[in-house]
Amino acid sequence: MEALESMRLPKPEVQVKGRRGGQNRKEIQFKAHHLIQTIDLSGFKDRRISRSGLKELLDGIELLPCIRSLNLSNNGITDDFDKEVLQLFDVTKIKAVDLSHNNLRQLGLQIGKKLRDEVSHISWVDLTMNDFDNDTQTVNTLIQGLKKQTRIIYVGLTVQGNQSDQLVKLLQPKRPPTTMSLKMRNSLMTKSAFEWLGKCLVSQEFCLTALNFKFCFLTFEMVKKLADSLRSNKTLTKLDLSNNGLCSAVTNYLLQALRVNIYVSDLNLHGNNLDDDFAVELA
Repeated sequence: MEALESMRLPKPEVQVKGRRGGQNRKEIQFKAHHLIQTIDLSGFKDRRISRSGLKELLDGIELLPCIRSLNLSNNGITDDFDKEVLQLFDVTKIKAVDLSHNNLRQLGLQIGKKLRDEVSHISWVDLTMNDFDNDTQTVNTLIQGLKKQTRIIYVGLTVQGNQSDQLVKLLQPKRPPTTMSLKMRNSLMTKSAFEWLGKCLVSQEFCLTALNFKFCFLTFEMVKKLADSLRSNKTLTKLDLSNNGLCSAVTNYLLQALRVNIYVSDLNLHGNNLDDDFAVELA
């Protein structure tokens, strides 16, 4: 609540009872809050955002004409916030929503149904690290909902096995190609999913700009496929392979590809089993 109050978001005007209509409209005066595009209220898990606080936030958002993005990650949000969270997805001017690192369970299924059946304006969404990560029905419904978002450019979702094939198929050839980023941390990937990713990376009909495979424990074959694809790719700029248990012998294939690829500018290999010799080669 303190964080919300400090933002001083606009509040709806209280109508005075008995006031007659037909009065002249007031001149529009632009204020600082009219230009707000992004609100970041992440990291309040220890203090817990209240339902009333989230409701107040939604009321304030209605009066922000330029708002496009809302970050509510790591706030301890649970299924008890279902009404407020689902209302958030009804706000069509909000294109980007970060609900990662919360405690959503059944609400994940409700969000999936909302995306599948009611809305199509979401272009950026991160739902990783929630309590529904291993729930097959919820994740399948979310993937179905994501397919209905016609301008999606960023997806963060944890998937298992064959679900990874469905998620990477969100990448479809377009002319001109549309930029796309995938965050699939904590996922169990399949070989066929990486075959499709490899195709996307080498084809000029795709524009894949970022991949996050943190804690995915990729196999040698997957890393090699990724490395081979990067040799001819010109769109990927960010690659996260942290905490995959990779050894130097495996990542050397990636290193050789990066000697050819000059476009990857952000590479994360933290938490892998890499030795000093690899660090020297990478430098």
